[in-house]
Amino acid sequence: MTSVWVVGTGLLLLAALAACTPPYRPRVAQYQNIVLDARELGAKQLDIEMQRDRAIRDYVARNGNPDFIYVPTAAVVELVYVGSSKLMLFYRDRPGTDSVTGELSPLPLEVANVLPVDIRAGTSGPIGGSTPASCWTVSVAAHRCHTCCKGPLFCSTGCNEEPSQSAG
Repeated sequence: MTSVWVVGTGLLLLAALAACTPPYRPRVAQYQNIVLDARELGAKQLDIEMQRDRAIRDYVARNGNPDFIYVPTAAVVELVYVGSSKLMLFYRDRPGTDSVTGELSPLPLEVANVLPVDIRAGTSGPIGGSTPASCWTVSVAAHRCHTCCKGPLFCSTGCNEEPSQSAG
C-alpha cells in the first residue's frame, strides 16, 4: 500500500511540474542574429537550413558553400559569398514553403564591415572605421528585407511587403 502511495504521489508531483513548465518554443538558430563563419560555427546551421528549405539546398549545391551565414528569423536566411562578392537572401512568407531569393552584388561596404575576420574567406574585419550601424536592403519577390548590424554579433532583419505599383 505504501509503495502505491509513493508512486501515486510521485506521479502527481510530476504532473504538477509539467503543468507549470512553459511551452517549448524552438529557437530559430543557436546563434540567432549573429553572422557566422559557414565553415565553423555556422556549418551546423547551414546544414539545418538546407534540410528545411529546398531553395537553399539547391542554391548551395549549384554554387558551393557560402563563407558566412546569418539567420535572423525563421523566415529569413542570408548567405554571403566573399569571393564572388554577393549576398543571397532567402525569404519564406509561410513556414514549410520554399524560399524566394534576392541577391545583393557586389557586396557593399556595409556588409563587409560586419563580416568576422576570416583568412580563408579573405575578410579582415571592419574596413570603414567604427560606424554606429551597417545596414543594407535586399528586394525579394514582393518584399524588401532590411538588415542592420552593429558588428557581426548584433544584427536584426525585417521584411515588409513592397507597395504595388499601380498604373496611372
